[in-house]
Formats: sequence, C-alpha cells, structure tokens
Amino acid sequence: MSVLEDLGVLIETNGLATVGTDLFLGHLPESPAVCCALLEYGGEQPLRNQSEGAARSGAQSGERPRIQLLCRSESYSAGRSLIQSMWDLLDGRVNETINGVAYIRIAALQSPFLVEMDSNRRYLFGTNLAVTKAV
Repeated sequence: MSVLEDLGVLIETNGLATVGTDLFLGHLPESPAVCCALLEYGGEQPLRNQSEGAARSGAQSGERPRIQLLCRSESYSAGRSLIQSMWDLLDGRVNETINGVAYIRIAALQSPFLVEMDSNRRYLFGTNLAVTKAV
C-alpha cells in the first residue's frame, strides 16, 4: 500500500471522510464542492540501516515522503474546521501501525492555512506533513 492509501484508511476509519467520495488520493477534483485530497510530493532521503550484521550494509530501512493535505469548502469556517480535524488526527502520531504498515512518525510542517479562494469562490486550506515509515 502507498502512504496515501494508508493515510486515507486512517482518515476514513476515524469518520472524517470517505476515500473516493469526499477524500481523494493524488488529486483534488472540481467536484464535490466540499472535499479533501492527499497529495504526495518530494520528501527526504531514505533512512539507511548501518547496524552490524545487516543483510546489506546501508540497506534502506525507512522512507520519508512528504504529504500535502488540501480541504475545500464553500464556507471559510467549515473548511477551516475540516482541515483542523484532519490535522489533529494526523499530526504527532508515533510508532503506530496504519493499514498494516509501521509508521515511525507523522509530523505537521505547519498549522493549517488558507491557500486560496478558487474561481468558484470556494475556500481551499492546506497543510504539509513529514512522514517516516518503515520499509
């Protein structure tokens, strides 16, 4: 599973959105008006295993992708509340298995913020997350 799928499962399991209905992975569609998206972008170099006896010295032991969370709404307060709920769920998670994958850390890079008001006068909020997961 990809990090987007894993985080989508976490969000859906906690009742904040439904993947494919109002939570989209890899894109933010024009409709519905109220929805969120998880997007993956360039992260940091992988973690390397340097311990003695490792099967291969310097073998990759973890990935560190970056994820952008976007939430759109027709109301400023509703959109801000929606992204805050998701931010509260995701930020600060440590040493947890999500969807069968070991996640070492999920940390917000900043508080949620207003990205823009789109051409349809809908508010778009965003935040970015640094993720560390085992491979």
